[in-house]
Amino acid sequence: MFNSSFRSVASRWLFSLSLLFFFGCGNDLKMYSVSGTFTWQGKPIEEGEVTFAPIDGKGRPDSTIIKNGEYNLKVTEGKKTVRVSAISTNPELVGPPPSDMPPGGINPPREYLPERYGEKSVLEANVLPKNGQTFNFDLVK
Repeated sequence: MFNSSFRSVASRWLFSLSLLFFFGCGNDLKMYSVSGTFTWQGKPIEEGEVTFAPIDGKGRPDSTIIKNGEYNLKVTEGKKTVRVSAISTNPELVGPPPSDMPPGGINPPREYLPERYGEKSVLEANVLPKNGQTFNFDLVK
């Protein structure tokens, strides 16, 4: 029933949560608080997910939810690739409903951010060994 794009986003969220559970239990990793904002075309991203993953691929990714453009989480130190995902049913963000949808149907939830902010992200952050760091990202088409 669900659109494949929605399943893909849901799968990533489930994977991120499972990593958080698996790696978050009983470890001695030093974690540092980071926070910030995400905007898309000058407006806060209403809901989404952000992941800070080690650029070198060693270590664990850390993820959290974006709500009203803001996020807060604890991450390990080091250079990170920052990936963001946001889905919506708003036609202004995702376009009109698919042409094969029956009249009056609900626009399916779809990812609206370009891949260069998601799986092929160009966003980076250097997390230092201190709390209270801020990373703001203003995303554009």
